[in-house]
Amino acid sequence: MAYADYATYKANGGTAPERDILPLLDAASDAIDALTFDRIQAIGWDRLTERQRDLVERACCLQADFLLDNGDAVYSAMKHYSINGVTMEFGNAALYRVVGGVAISNQAWRLLMRTGLACLMARGREVEPCGGLGW
Repeated sequence: MAYADYATYKANGGTAPERDILPLLDAASDAIDALTFDRIQAIGWDRLTERQRDLVERACCLQADFLLDNGDAVYSAMKHYSINGVTMEFGNAALYRVVGGVAISNQAWRLLMRTGLACLMARGREVEPCGGLGW
């Protein structure tokens, strides 16, 4: 299940055609599940607060657009390359970060952190910053 449909995507400023963005909304939702440790699935969409649902939908739309624009570079097997003195580096750029092996736009990541669902806890000690509810 994608966390945003095409109507939500358009309402959040999305401009891509439906046929291009629908598979990316699914991919973005899979990334969100990984980054939230499947908490949305475990808790249930209807049991999230309205604010959490809004933040997750917006993050899904942003991530889908990010994948549309940058998917080839993000999923490239190369970390960097150099040709004729020009070097290109892939990784935690200003545009995105890699969290637990998942490339996510910084904008989408900030929204997910505000839900409180993406917090990583280790034996009661905070390891990643927690926003929102601080799960």
